[in-house]
Amino acid sequence: MAIHAGVAQRRTGNYFGPALNRVARLLGIASGGQMLCSQAAAELVGADLPAEVALIGLGEHRLADLARPERVFQVTHPDLPSQFPPLRTLGAHRHNLPVALTPFVGRARELDELSTLLAGSRLLTLTGVGGAGKTRLALHAAAAALPAYPDGVWMVELAPLRDGAQAPSAVAAALTFETSAFDTPKAMEDRLVRHLATRQTLLLLDNCEHLIEAVARLVHALLTRCPAVTVLATSRERLGVPGEATWKVPPLSLPAPGTAMDELAESDAVTFFCERARAAQPTFELDTTNAAAVARICRRLDGIPLALELAAARLQVLSPAQVADRLDDRFRLLTSRERIAVPHQQTLRATVDWSYELLSTVEQRALARLAVFPDTFDTEAAEAVMSGGDGGVAPEDALDVLCRLVDKSLVVAHNEGVAFRYRLLETIRQYGAEKLAEAGQEVATRRRHRDAFIARVEAWRGMPFGADFLHGAFADAENFRAALEWSWAERDADAMLHLIGALWLPWVWLGNPDGQIWMERVFSEPEFSVPELANHPGHVPALVSRALLLCRDDCQRRDELYGEAAALARRIGDDRGLACVNWGRSELRLLPGRGAEARPFLEAALAGFERLGLPDGVGWCHDHLGWAAVVDGQYDRARDHFEWAVEVARSDPLGEWLEPHALAALGPLVALSGDHERALRLAEEAVEAAHRLPARPVLAMALTRAAETAVLAGQPRRAAGILVEVLGVLANLGTGRWVADALETTALVLQAEDDGERASTILGASDRLREAAGEARGGVRVIAEEVRHARNRLASALGAERFALHEARGRTLSHEAAITLARAGLTARGHDVGHF
Repeated sequence: MAIHAGVAQRRTGNYFGPALNRVARLLGIASGGQMLCSQAAAELVGADLPAEVALIGLGEHRLADLARPERVFQVTHPDLPSQFPPLRTLGAHRHNLPVALTPFVGRARELDELSTLLAGSRLLTLTGVGGAGKTRLALHAAAAALPAYPDGVWMVELAPLRDGAQAPSAVAAALTFETSAFDTPKAMEDRLVRHLATRQTLLLLDNCEHLIEAVARLVHALLTRCPAVTVLATSRERLGVPGEATWKVPPLSLPAPGTAMDELAESDAVTFFCERARAAQPTFELDTTNAAAVARICRRLDGIPLALELAAARLQVLSPAQVADRLDDRFRLLTSRERIAVPHQQTLRATVDWSYELLSTVEQRALARLAVFPDTFDTEAAEAVMSGGDGGVAPEDALDVLCRLVDKSLVVAHNEGVAFRYRLLETIRQYGAEKLAEAGQEVATRRRHRDAFIARVEAWRGMPFGADFLHGAFADAENFRAALEWSWAERDADAMLHLIGALWLPWVWLGNPDGQIWMERVFSEPEFSVPELANHPGHVPALVSRALLLCRDDCQRRDELYGEAAALARRIGDDRGLACVNWGRSELRLLPGRGAEARPFLEAALAGFERLGLPDGVGWCHDHLGWAAVVDGQYDRARDHFEWAVEVARSDPLGEWLEPHALAALGPLVALSGDHERALRLAEEAVEAAHRLPARPVLAMALTRAAETAVLAGQPRRAAGILVEVLGVLANLGTGRWVADALETTALVLQAEDDGERASTILGASDRLREAAGEARGGVRVIAEEVRHARNRLASALGAERFALHEARGRTLSHEAAITLARAGLTARGHDVGHF
């Protein structure tokens, strides 16, 4: 326990300030069971201590990160232990660690990880992009390790050196042992080895990247000949010494989009920015007027401490919103006025320049080319963009160059389960884009980027709403968008039509307004009406996209466009496109509940997919034939189709997206048959399969069907918990898809719990949504009969007039307001989010 007295600042329910820093450091030097007290607290207590309690002076001690030493007292009492090890303070050990002039923010988890790694390795290198906070983190880790090194912890600053031969002399200077001007680097290395041979010492070598080979040789000599020496290094790339453990310093934690203001302080990046902002503007406080701008600054600067510190310094003359608006010119904006700063950290540009200048010419060109990626990218896309053209990387060397850029902390790699993906931090991306433009390579590189993604579309297998298309389009949505924008700027209609074949599905699934804008452009520009493009295969998905995005409220016009697409597919011999159009035309009839009209189109699509040998298309046709049977009340037939779809999905590598749909459809039917245990298991499997996909609408669908299954299985509380979750998902999707289904199932649960007024209002909201989408009342659902009975029970319980009044009120609600009302009704009855 540590006791201190001082003024603290309270913000958003937490305390901050120097008093908190001092008591935290005081706590850090104590042993288990020990109670320490600062001089400020001791003076306040004075002679008013309780009987048998005394304060024993332990002397003056220097605390980590604090310039002013602290006189420390131990609180004693006959019932407390009194014998403890020496306090773990800086003053009790030999070292040359500098005192930090600004508070250390966050990083508690990182320090714990570093402590474990340092205890298990004799060489630990902290890597990371420039400005990530490697030095500060290493200093804290070294300070925490002081008790383990009786012969001291010594920091060696290598940034000022320009010649690797000076490294041994720099280490000797830090250790303060006598040297001679006549010592050669080899002689100095030998003297270091003799000096450290029997000493238990930690060396902190800071900023190794520009002397990497010389430092690696020196470290290897010290570790192999001095068995009690440990090295902690910071570098933008690893040293490459045998036995080296590397740890990449992550950016400070960022607030998620939409984070409430009172939760922003939980982000280390926001806390750090606010701490530094108060140094520039003492009256600064995080509040509702600046919270959104502060969060935007933190996200756009990727949580990089140096960038945040430089941005906070601008609050002397700019508001947070003005700083956020100027980050497109961040290299001019983010400069330091501190004259004592290390030169390569005085401006954000100098920090990136330092890293860039350490690259080979090939690596510099590759980094500049990678700046055309607006978001994440995979290995194949990187290789396509880096290689080829004037000055490109040789194709056989591209992967090696990419790996070197990752090693040097200029490209971030992260494993997404199936394969690695990469990205550039926004600051590095802007810098690379500048270099690309300076080299006159922007046009050629953007064209190579565009062509790589067109080639990807052409290589996808299966149907255009199968796994290859959906995985690829969702994973690289930003890359496809950038390629589309570049093609539009060049008025390349051929390229745009190819790219629309990849983007139309995410546009439709996510209700993205960008899709409508692009469709209007494509069909209004004269470049897209020239005779040479009349038979372009990309016109088939473009017509389907136009039908789905521009004519969603005009079923007749949508069907006409589907007809045009079918005629074009026949004319150009696009059998796959024709089968897909037939499938889409069936869906247009299924939604309003016209199953008999949908069936001929589905049978034609099924025959087409079977001739083409596309099992994923076959599976999707069985899925929709199942829904056609549901519309006709032929539940046994529907089960057969859905079972077949599940089997196809699980046997075909392209069936990942079909699997959750078919499983989710099967669950309510099995529950209706009385096999509740299997029905709930199927619903659980559907949700698990949906979680593996990158599209949140699929998860919303699976959860909605799972709630229906729980209702039909006689588990309304379980259904309510699932509904709380799915309504939360739908609230963040920004699309009306699945909302009506979830609302109707919520109304079922609330009606059963005697909340008839709210249930009636929610049913009215659901009806309005279905009418707007051209769907049948109650939708195409196994649970539709239950919903109809619930309406009758509500009308009977409330009276026809009151029921109609509440239903009419529901029709006035937006789908966002209806979701809020439904969630409130469920949570008011104690229903929490229910996970499988």
